[in-house]
Amino acid sequence: MDDLTRRSLLALARFQIALALLIFLPAWSLTYWQGLVYWFLFGAACVGVTLYFVRNDPALVRRRMAAGPTAESEPTQKIILWCASAALIATYIVCALDHRFGWSQLSIGMVLFGDALVLIGFYGIFVTFKENSFAAATVRALMADGPCAASSPIVARTTRSGTASPVGSPDLPSLF
Repeated sequence: MDDLTRRSLLALARFQIALALLIFLPAWSLTYWQGLVYWFLFGAACVGVTLYFVRNDPALVRRRMAAGPTAESEPTQKIILWCASAALIATYIVCALDHRFGWSQLSIGMVLFGDALVLIGFYGIFVTFKENSFAAATVRALMADGPCAASSPIVARTTRSGTASPVGSPDLPSLF
């Protein structure tokens, strides 16, 4: 196992442990099957995408290793990422507390539909990274020899951070 693969899998393992703590500690239960299914699918998708790109585009993985608020150089980007991180953490905690206290009930079909949306989202990430090898975790200007043409409509509507624009138009600003 090369160093990049080892570092990538170690980072994923740390992330999965942190995610498990965020999901299962507030729920105070390991029998939270909805959380278990989500945690497993999310982890498996992360590992699958990571291993694919470690093997087929290691430069992309190296560029994406430094991520999050501390990796940003612009103060505005740091604030945005801290707020987004806090909102994501709060979402996991509220969902776990919802399970623990029984605030709402979802059918099995709705839970599985949500899990399918997670997998569809990972497929979108995979396609974006495959089409745009220069998608870094932070925004940086890279010099090229000439103009860069998008190879597909998906890449043509991709914002600077490497995620698809929710409004579907490259002319409108996106928070992503």
